[in-house]
Amino acid sequence: MSKSSTALLASNLARSVVRSSSHEFAYSAYGYDPPRDATSSQLGFNGVIRDPWSGCYPLGNGYRTYSPVLMRFCSPDRLSPFADGGINSYGYCSADPINHADPRGTFKQVHQRRAVDLGQLSDLPKAIQVERVGSVHHTDIDTLKLRYPGHSDLISKVTTQNALFAARALPNPDRIAGNSASFNLPDLGITSGNRDLLEDIIRQGQRAVAARISYAAAPVVANAAAMQEHIDDYSEGKEALVKHLAQKVDQLRNPVGQIKRRQ
Repeated sequence: MSKSSTALLASNLARSVVRSSSHEFAYSAYGYDPPRDATSSQLGFNGVIRDPWSGCYPLGNGYRTYSPVLMRFCSPDRLSPFADGGINSYGYCSADPINHADPRGTFKQVHQRRAVDLGQLSDLPKAIQVERVGSVHHTDIDTLKLRYPGHSDLISKVTTQNALFAARALPNPDRIAGNSASFNLPDLGITSGNRDLLEDIIRQGQRAVAARISYAAAPVVANAAAMQEHIDDYSEGKEALVKHLAQKVDQLRNPVGQIKRRQ
């Protein structure tokens, strides 16, 4: 069993804390916990909102519902068993919830968090600074900037460049049509915001893969049109994201030039 401590704070209009409360809950590896009363916090396993009536977790804003009692999803993964969803279309975290989590019902993520204490960055060579920033989990990047305010520009450059690399590495549309697409969503060295943008494009790519599989199973005109539409959406989304991140990288590298262009 693992324990989770949840702190609840109530504040006034001035954001001063007027009341606080703390609760501890125990979970199995797959998130099962004893029934709670109606007054307890709805934050549950891995900090996700828990449905008090069913005891399940609607992950990804309701995209897929996960049952900690059944230890699997209540709906199948559309990319299973032939694409990135894996053989078991209802499986949770590939049967490894100790080392992984799936807060949105789409991708398993490495559960382990990297430390945000990077030592004396100023005393390290530039290459080592970049390497250490790249080892930080995306949920800790904001904390890293607060801990090292003097290196905020470096952190922004590294994380944005890493996101650009990841966007450019996404499969080309012809690979989706050729059944050779593989999507990788990075956890380290990028901000959560850029990771969300990457995940949106990957979801578009997954829809295109699913449409291609449907067309292969039933090669009719309607399925061909749907496949091409999803592939076009993915292609346009990837192109727009690469352009957006490339512009951000350019702005971070040349802030003075950016000001001159605006003037």
